[in-house]
Amino acid sequence: MIKILSHLRLAAALSLTLLPFTLIANVPGGGTGTGPNVTLTDNGDGTVTMANGIVSIRIGKTSAVVDQVNYTFNNNGSSQTLDLVAGNPNGGKLYWEFGGFGSGLSTYSVVSNSADYAEVSIFFDSAASGAVDIHFSLPRGTTGFYVTPIYLHRNGDNAMSMGECRDNIYAGSIFNWMSTDATRNRLMAVNPSYSAVGVQTAPVECSMWTNGIYAGQYEDKYKYTADYGDVRVWGWSSVGTGGKNIGLWDVAGSVEYYPGGPTKRELLCHIGTTILNTTHGAHYGGGTDSSYGLNEDWSHVYGPHFIYCNAISNNITTTNLAAQALYADALAQSVAEAGAWPYAWFNNAYYTPASGRGTVKGQIVINDSYNPSASASNLWVGVEQQPSQPTATYDFQKWSKPYQFWVRTDANGNFTIPDVIAGANYTLYAFGPGAAGTFQSQAQTGGNAPNELNFPSPQFSV
Repeated sequence: MIKILSHLRLAAALSLTLLPFTLIANVPGGGTGTGPNVTLTDNGDGTVTMANGIVSIRIGKTSAVVDQVNYTFNNNGSSQTLDLVAGNPNGGKLYWEFGGFGSGLSTYSVVSNSADYAEVSIFFDSAASGAVDIHFSLPRGTTGFYVTPIYLHRNGDNAMSMGECRDNIYAGSIFNWMSTDATRNRLMAVNPSYSAVGVQTAPVECSMWTNGIYAGQYEDKYKYTADYGDVRVWGWSSVGTGGKNIGLWDVAGSVEYYPGGPTKRELLCHIGTTILNTTHGAHYGGGTDSSYGLNEDWSHVYGPHFIYCNAISNNITTTNLAAQALYADALAQSVAEAGAWPYAWFNNAYYTPASGRGTVKGQIVINDSYNPSASASNLWVGVEQQPSQPTATYDFQKWSKPYQFWVRTDANGNFTIPDVIAGANYTLYAFGPGAAGTFQSQAQTGGNAPNELNFPSPQFSV
C-alpha cells in the first residue's frame, strides 16, 4: 500500500540543442505571458469568440466545436493573421467524440471573463449516459489555447460503457509536414492531385500512392501511432515553397489522465492534416476496461491539454530545417508545460491543484538467481489506484478509470514520481527490459483475480 499524504514540488530542466540556431526558452502557454487583454465575445449566432491578440478561436455554444483558429504572428517584420483550420476538405475544425457519454442537451456557461483569463464551459448531460463538461481556457499572452474535457458518471446515472473519446483537429490546407515523433517526422503527400489506391488483401486503412513524392509507397494511418509514455507533443507544420513557417500542435503537460499505462499506443496524426488526442480508445487493446455500473460515482479530468501555435522566421527557407526548428520549439514548449503542471490557473472541483499532490520516491532492486545480471535501469515505475468498481479485468494496462503516474528508473533503479494526487491507496507497478515479469506492490482487490497477479514478482523488491 502506498498512500500519498504530503505535498512536495520538484523542478526539472532540459537542455535542447538540436539545431544550429538558438531558440528562446519557452514559458508555459508560449509567448511571453504578456499582451493585450483577453476578450470573450458572444457573436449572436450560436458561437462565441475568445481572443488575446495572438490567437482567437470561435466556439459553438451547443456543439463545443471550434471552427476558426486565427493565429497572429510576425512575418518578416510585419504582422500576419491566418486561420489555421481553413481549407481542410473535411471542414477545418476541432471537434469531439464522447464515446457515448453526455448524449443529452448541452448548456453553455461562462466560468471566467477577465482581462487576464477567459474560460467557458459546454456541459453535455444525460442520466442515461453520464455527462461531459468541455472547458476552453485562454490566458493572456498565450500562443494557443487549452481544452479540458471532464467526464462524469454519477449516482443516479444508468449502467453504460464508454466508447472512443477524443478531440480531433482537421488542420488547414497550408500544412504539409507531419511530426509524430523524432522518427515519424517528414514531408507529407498533401497535394490534391496526388492519389492512392487500396491494397488487395490489406486492411482498408492501407493504400498505395500512385503518383507524387511517395509514388509506389504504402500509406497507413497506423504508421503514425506512438506510446503515450514516450511523447508529449505532435502536430503539423507549414514549410517549404508556399509554406508559412508556422506549426499547430497538441501538447500534453501531463499524461496522468490517459488510460492503459505508459505503453498505451494511440493514433496521433495522419494524412488529411489530422491531429488527434485520443483520451479513450481501443487501439492495440490498451485501456479498454470501461464499463460503468448503475449509480457508479466516477469523474476524470482529461487535461488541461494545450493546443499550441508557433512560428519561426521566414528567413529559414530550407524545408527540413524549418520543420525541425518548429518541432524543436514545440518540444521545448512541452517541457515548459510539464514544468507548470498542475496548472495553477485552472480551478475546478474535479481538478487537483499542486497543494493536493505529493511525491513518491524509491528504488527498485532485482535479485534473480537465474539472471544475476538483471538490471533495474530504465524500468517503467508507476502508481495507480485500483478501480473502486471491481470488474473482470485485472491488468493495469486495460484500466481506463484511474489516474496513473509513471516515470523511468535511473541507472541504479532509483525513481521519483512527482505530482501524484494525494489521499488514495495506490498500488506500485514496475516492469521493463531488466527482468521478466511485473512487480506489483499489493494484491489485486475485488472479484476473482488470478492468483498469479495477487503477489509481486519474487525477484523484485522496492
